[in-house]
Amino acid sequence: MEFLSEYYTKKYDEIDKRMKPIINTYGKVISDTVSEEIESVVNNSNIDKFLDSYSESFNNRYVAISKLKLSDTVQKAVDENLDIYGEVEKTFNDWELSRASSIANRETIQLAGAVSYFVYKDAGIQRIMWVNTGSKSCPFCSQLNGQVMGIDQPYKSSGDIMEAEGVEPLRFSSNIFHPPAHGGCQCQLTFA
Repeated sequence: MEFLSEYYTKKYDEIDKRMKPIINTYGKVISDTVSEEIESVVNNSNIDKFLDSYSESFNNRYVAISKLKLSDTVQKAVDENLDIYGEVEKTFNDWELSRASSIANRETIQLAGAVSYFVYKDAGIQRIMWVNTGSKSCPFCSQLNGQVMGIDQPYKSSGDIMEAEGVEPLRFSSNIFHPPAHGGCQCQLTFA
C-alpha cells in the first residue's frame, strides 16, 4: 500500500487546489448569513483561518477515506481470490458515477454546520439548537431536532450509541457539536 501513500501525497495539492476555493466561497456565504442572523460581524481573519483549517481537514479526510476504501478493496480481492485490478477498477467506476455527488451532499451540510458553529462561538452565543430540515425525517434527526445545548457541549460524544426503532444503531466515533450526525443528514444549527 506504499503506492497509495505516495499517490495521495502527490494528489493532496491537486485536491487542495480544487476544493479550497469552493470551501472558501461557500464558507464565507454561510458566515455572512449567520452573522446577519445574529446581527454580529465576524472578524475576516478569524473566518479565513477557520476555513483554511477546514480545507486542510477536508483534504485529510478525503485522502484517508480514499486510501481506506482502496486498501479494503485490495484486501477483499486477496481474501476472496478475485482479480485485484478488476476490483480496484470497479471501485474507480463506482467513484466516477457517485462520489462527487456523495461528497457534495455531505460537505454542504458539514461545512454549513462547522461554519455556523464557529460563527456562533466567535460571536459569544452561548446556546445553540439542532434543527431538522430534511424533507424525510430520519429517526435520529427527529431525536436531535429542537435539542438546545451549551455551545461547548457536544450533542453526542465519542462512543455514544443512538438507537431508533427499525434501524441499525448509530455509533459516534467523535464528538458531534454540529450537523451532520450521519450520512444523508440535512440538519442545521441555529442559536437559541
